[in-house]
Amino acid sequence: MSYKIAIASGKGGTGKTSVSVSLFHLFEDKFKGHIRLIDCDVEEPNDAIFFPEAKEINNKVVNQLIPKIDPD
Repeated sequence: MSYKIAIASGKGGTGKTSVSVSLFHLFEDKFKGHIRLIDCDVEEPNDAIFFPEAKEINNKVVNQLIPKIDPD
């Protein structure tokens, strides 16, 4: 059996990182090696700062085009 838990909010500063990292530690103690924490924050993916031993597995730069308004 497999479960997925998502912590999401459109507002910054609501504690998403704190909750995610805390849940990861809680479940990792119980299910060693079967837990994954994926930080999909577009602006500041910083879950890794809570894991000094962590290494980067996959990193991809993503660009977003921003349209310009032509006032004419």
